[in-house]
Amino acid sequence: MKYKRIITLIVVLLAIAATAYVLIDRQSTSGPLQTGDRMPNISMKNDGGDVVSLADFQNDVIVLNVWASWCEPCVREMPELMAFNDTNDTVDVVTVNMLTKEYRASDPVEFIEEIGLTLPVLFDEDGAFIRKVEPSRLPMTYLLDSNYHIQDVIIGEITQDLLMERISTAFAS
Repeated sequence: MKYKRIITLIVVLLAIAATAYVLIDRQSTSGPLQTGDRMPNISMKNDGGDVVSLADFQNDVIVLNVWASWCEPCVREMPELMAFNDTNDTVDVVTVNMLTKEYRASDPVEFIEEIGLTLPVLFDEDGAFIRKVEPSRLPMTYLLDSNYHIQDVIIGEITQDLLMERISTAFAS
C-alpha cells in the first residue's frame, strides 16, 4: 500500500513537471520571425567546416535563404540564387541548410557538389537556427539590412527577377 502511494505521488509530480515544462516552453517561443524583427546571430558551420555567423556578412543587403536538399522548390531556385549572387556585388547571399534527423548530414554536401553550389552554405546541425527563426515552409528567404533586421520575407521559390523586385521595394528609402 505504501509503495502504491509513492508511485502515485511520483506520477502526479511528473505530470505537474511536464505541464510546467510545456507552458514555459510555449512562452519562450515568440513564433516565426517577421518583417521588422532582428535575425538572431546564431553561429553555424559552413561547408568548409568553419564556424560562421551573420556578423561575418557586412553588405547593406543580405539575402538569407533557408533550404533543404530534399525540398524540390529549394533545389530549383539554387541556380537563380547563384546567378543573382554572381551579378550583385553589393548583396551578400547566404544559405542555411535545414538538417533533419531523417536525412544524413552528407545529403546536402552531396547536393552542393552535384549542382556546383557556389553560395555560402551554413548548416543548422543542432536545429538552433530553425527553432529561433521558425520558417513556416521551405524555401524561405529573408531580406536583411546591415543591422540584420528583416526588411521582407519571401515564402516559396524565387527567381532573380522576383528577388531584385523585392529588394528594390524593401530598400526603396
